[in-house]
Amino acid sequence: MNRFLQGAPSKKVFYGLLGLLILVLLGAGASTVYGTKMLKKTGQELLDLKLQNTVLDREEASLAQAKKDIEKYSDLEQVAKSIVPQEKDQARTVREIVSLARQSGVSLSTITFPESTLGQKPTAAKKGSKTPAAPAGTTQLLPVTGLTGVYAMEIAVESDKAKPITYPQLLDFLKRLEQNRRTSHVTNLSIQPDEEDRNLVTFSLKVNAYIKA
Repeated sequence: MNRFLQGAPSKKVFYGLLGLLILVLLGAGASTVYGTKMLKKTGQELLDLKLQNTVLDREEASLAQAKKDIEKYSDLEQVAKSIVPQEKDQARTVREIVSLARQSGVSLSTITFPESTLGQKPTAAKKGSKTPAAPAGTTQLLPVTGLTGVYAMEIAVESDKAKPITYPQLLDFLKRLEQNRRTSHVTNLSIQPDEEDRNLVTFSLKVNAYIKA
């Protein structure tokens, strides 16, 4: 009887400790699960932040490159404007051609332009043609296919037959024409050898001066 009474508190302590152990284990398990979820969540948030940072870095790099491109192509635009003049001043064109001829030692007799259509109704583009008609207010111009707003003005140039030149002089003059600021393009060239000296020539040519209208 005494032994039974003495063992009873021991069982209560045992069960109490067992219950406490179970609670501790359950708490530890719950803490582990919760901690794992928090770690995953935190890890995902860090990954998202890294991705956002990467995107921002790329956007910043793209903006920097875009700025450089704007500066680069702005310069190209200025160059294009200087190459293709905004006006079609014939007197200035004549002065430029004469100046280039003098630099090459070439004497010119005539510089002529196409007949003006000023005051006439603009010629409409042919049906089915991909070449647009020249706008109203422009004369002696032909639209350049594939270049919107750019027109060609054909100019006929003849050398002085009384002052024939050497072939190298002619080549130098042609080179200067091709390289001048109005982007002239020689479309037709006719050479006539001098009757008295076959080493000398006279010439006539047609050249396009490109104009941005």
